[in-house]
Amino acid sequence: MRIANDIPTMTSAADYASMYLLGKSYNALANKENNDSVNCATLVYKAYKNAGELGGTSLSLGNSSSPTVIPKDLVEDSRLVLAFSSQWGGNSHEWN
Repeated sequence: MRIANDIPTMTSAADYASMYLLGKSYNALANKENNDSVNCATLVYKAYKNAGELGGTSLSLGNSSSPTVIPKDLVEDSRLVLAFSSQWGGNSHEWN
């Protein structure tokens, strides 16, 4: 996932993730508002939300009412561009 044509924000998000989220424990239901643990979607959420601290644009992505973020929240956010797709069918046991 990436923000379309916003290199400074993408760079800032990647820098934030490598400085503050690298090595965090995995939790499928990681809370999006603290950095105790991450999952794939909360890592993206936290990196972009905090990108403003490093010179990019701070973005709050996904479903704002949920305590966590799931991949579907990011895919459905119109500000993001899917840079790669694994052809996942949506069911935990089904790959296309």
